Amino acid sequence: MKRILTGTILLIGTTSANACAVCFQNNHARTAYLATTAALILLPATLVGSIAFVIRRRMKTLERETSEASILSASPKGAA
Repeated sequence: MKRILTGTILLIGTTSANACAVCFQNNHARTAYLATTAALILLPATLVGSIAFVIRRRMKTLERETSEASILSASPKGAA
């Protein structure tokens, strides 16, 4: 009898719970959900773009240093 009474109290006394605290809330939670989604979509593109920018800048610096070194090595020694 205790089990039936406990089960009945648990079934009647509980309220339904939403699976996601963000999805079933007010408009502010929806805005937060969309902002988080946008951030997670843009993050990989930003990381790849940043890495490509750093590599490109480093390659230009190396090309400039190489061209300056070749110009200095090709100039006559007495021309300075």
